[in-house]
Formats: sequence, C-alpha cells, structure tokens
Amino acid sequence: MNKITNISKEGTFLKIILWTSRIVGTLFVLFVAFFVIADVIDSFNNNSHSASNPWNALMIITAICFLIGLAGLTIALWYQGIGGLISFIGMLLWIALVRFNPKANYSDMYFIFFIPSLLYLCYWWLAKKSSIENSKS
Repeated sequence: MNKITNISKEGTFLKIILWTSRIVGTLFVLFVAFFVIADVIDSFNNNSHSASNPWNALMIITAICFLIGLAGLTIALWYQGIGGLISFIGMLLWIALVRFNPKANYSDMYFIFFIPSLLYLCYWWLAKKSSIENSKS
C-alpha cells in the first residue's frame, strides 16, 4: 500500500513539473512573438528601416541562438528531453553572446529564460528514472 501511495505522489509531482514547464515555456514564446510582431508592425508604420543602425554578424548569431532556444521550448511540448536540451543550449549561447557583446545591454534577469528549459530537463530525467525503477519492480 505504501509503494502505491509513493508512486501516486511521484506521478503527481511529475505532472506538476511538466505542466509548469509547458505553461511557462509557452508564455515565454508567446511573449516574445507578441513583441516581435509589434516591432515589425511599428517599423513598417514608421518606415524606420535605416542603414544607420545595421546588424553586425554577432547580433545576427545572437538572435539565431535566441530563436533556437525558443524553438527548443516549442519542441519540448512534445519531446521534453530533446526540446529542453535544445532550448537550454540555445539560451546558454544567447546569454553568453549577449554578455560579451559590448553593444548589448546585459542583465542577470536573462537567466529567467532558463527556467522552462531546466523544468523540462528535470521532468524528462525524473520520468526516465521513475520508469526504470517501476520496470525493475
């Protein structure tokens, strides 16, 4: 009886981790998409395409790393392990590039973008560990 209760509590804990990571990750993706769309609309309305502020290669690579991190969060909705890993690596590279770019405004608040990636990886690891332990019983 005690083993069944323990498995039930563990399953509930895993569901909480999974749904927290899904909600937070989806909110991050939607938040960024909203601001990107608003910026694109604003740039078209103001005709603010100017050659005085071009993007350099470092800024393009930084943006690509951030987009890879967001794509990882989207993939993690279905494949938690690989999506969480892609998101973690993309966000890690993004933070490193922003940190060492002299033109960027770095803030320690950027580490908040690691939360859903870490939750997905935690869920994947615990679910894998739980399934191995349950198969041994």
